[in-house]
Amino acid sequence: MVTVPDSRSDTAPGTAGVGWRRSKDGDSDRMRGRERTWGPRGYLSQVYGCACAGTPALLDALTSLLHDWTPGLSGTASVDELLAAAPGLRPAGAVTDRLGRHGQAYVHDAEGLRRMVVLDPVDGRVLGIEETFTQDRPEYRVKAGDVMSYQAWMD
Repeated sequence: MVTVPDSRSDTAPGTAGVGWRRSKDGDSDRMRGRERTWGPRGYLSQVYGCACAGTPALLDALTSLLHDWTPGLSGTASVDELLAAAPGLRPAGAVTDRLGRHGQAYVHDAEGLRRMVVLDPVDGRVLGIEETFTQDRPEYRVKAGDVMSYQAWMD
């Protein structure tokens, strides 16, 4: 479980030995003066939308989190635990990401899209997440294998 102290804190997730701490307008009114304990999925659901709706929603919430924060060691461990428990997310082997880094890929297929998460094989941090079409979609002029989006995170 991850303890989320008073959200007025300016400490980013994974720093100072604490998991997810968040301080942005809108969150503080709901949590001010209270302490809540959530698992990582609960935190992502509360702050970034319903990560409990399935693996695609979880990966969307994780992408949003990584746009806002760079997790430290405990945050990275929490993310890795979350991914290990994600239904339908399966190992796809060693890959080279779009920035030329070696990683371990995990993929999830749903609704004509393949979402791939690339983790650093040494420390487990998320290197990137990308989405590719798995089916032709002539109405959008895309073919299976076309990239819909990708994000890459660097230190």
